[in-house]
Amino acid sequence: MLILSEDNLAVYIKEHLVDKLDFITNAKVQKVAVAGGGLVSAVYKARVGNHNLFFKQAIPGKLDKVKELVGGDVPEDAFIVWYDERQSAEVKALQIFRRAVPEGFVPVVHHHDTQNHIMVLSEVCGPSGVVLADV
Repeated sequence: MLILSEDNLAVYIKEHLVDKLDFITNAKVQKVAVAGGGLVSAVYKARVGNHNLFFKQAIPGKLDKVKELVGGDVPEDAFIVWYDERQSAEVKALQIFRRAVPEGFVPVVHHHDTQNHIMVLSEVCGPSGVVLADV
């Protein structure tokens, strides 16, 4: 599994997305930054052409670190929210939410790379195009 970083995100875009996303024509990556993440995931933001894209990667190996931090006496079912198909469930949930809320308030899943556990998402913005994080 490829682990994304600020250093290899541009290469990932050129190798994996140019032929899958028709709005990425020349794959010119203008800016890459860490946008968040947690104990079991990382999120990067990249400006590609005229589009801001988010790359959310679930990193299964990080679950061991969570167990280590929490302690050894935690029952296995405490981690039921983490499993190999977690991102597939997130993709389905986002598709359901998109039908139920005003347009622009749920990110579009442009691509789901199951092999590398990467979701490529649009930026979340309101109907006027204002990015909600900036409001």
